[in-house]
Amino acid sequence: MAKILRLRRQQRVLREKAGKMLQHDLHTIEALEEFEAEEQRLENERIEREKEQASSSSVAAGDDSFAFDPSLPPLSDAEIEALLAGVGTSGGMPVTSQGS
Repeated sequence: MAKILRLRRQQRVLREKAGKMLQHDLHTIEALEEFEAEEQRLENERIEREKEQASSSSVAAGDDSFAFDPSLPPLSDAEIEALLAGVGTSGGMPVTSQGS
């Protein structure tokens, strides 16, 4: 019974390969294997490029909570000190103003 199942599986694989060979106008199994290897290589390169683009765009975008909004007016030193005084501490360290 296992032999029959193995032969059916081989027939199915060969039919699939024959269909791909006809689809891509290839004349040998070796040509099909080269074609599939090239497709796989191109797919891997595309995935790698997408990963690089995603990582570079996330680095360029940074954290949106600290995004600069040019439409907002700049804060004066007094306004910045008032905001920081309201916070009181920064990471457990007291906030001190630096003189200019």
